[in-house]
Amino acid sequence: MNLDEWLAILAETGNYPTLEDLDLEELTGTGSEYDLADERVDAAERSDTRSDGLETATRRAGRRRRRKGCVVPSTTRR
Repeated sequence: MNLDEWLAILAETGNYPTLEDLDLEELTGTGSEYDLADERVDAAERSDTRSDGLETATRRAGRRRRRKGCVVPSTTRR
């Protein structure tokens, strides 16, 4: 799918977003249309919250596999 024409129309009409127009908080946080109660945190904060404790859980799972004698390749990148 080629969006060149659509992007050109947006640019010509002044509707093409620029870095000055884009703000993470406005797009995904309290400025978002999905923030119905003025409490929505932005995507970066939600991602940080979801990943809390993830590394520790992954290490524990690896230790359990080694104790059982299983050799399972790691799927995490370092």
